[in-house]
Amino acid sequence: MSRQFRFYLLPDEIEKFTNDLRSQVEMNIFREKSLTPDPVAALTPLLHWTRPKDGANVASVYCLLAPGAATIKVNYYPTRSEWLVDEEKSEVIQFCGCDFDGETLRIGRFYTQTDMLIGDTIWPKQETFLKWVDCVYRAAKKSFKYSKELEAYLSPAAELWMRQGGKLSEM
Repeated sequence: MSRQFRFYLLPDEIEKFTNDLRSQVEMNIFREKSLTPDPVAALTPLLHWTRPKDGANVASVYCLLAPGAATIKVNYYPTRSEWLVDEEKSEVIQFCGCDFDGETLRIGRFYTQTDMLIGDTIWPKQETFLKWVDCVYRAAKKSFKYSKELEAYLSPAAELWMRQGGKLSEM
């Protein structure tokens, strides 16, 4: 099984949102890949890249949130010469999306696996991790307002931006 919640968050808000969350819940931020078997701490969840199709500059998020004593499993991919976190078997929350090109804001989400497959059996992840996930989700949702129409949460700035004509996108 898994748990997720979806939200709209502008790039200018991401640092403050993350810092506020860290002040309420112990957590580390990691990149999903590394050149070594050790996960790499991320200084910020925010990424900047250029869209190949039209050359637009895009701000985006893709990182992993983990409690201080998390179990993080990695796999080596020789064709890529890098290690990737196995999100299904690790105690992490994927924080992704929020792509913004100045015109359109794409939905973001927190997503985590609550169990894992070991052999032929599905095992729940540790209770301490699942309680930590609950704390993170509760604390994060306090920063947003839920929209039934969008079936997602909106940050105050994203809601204002949308009311002023900004475009929201799920994909």
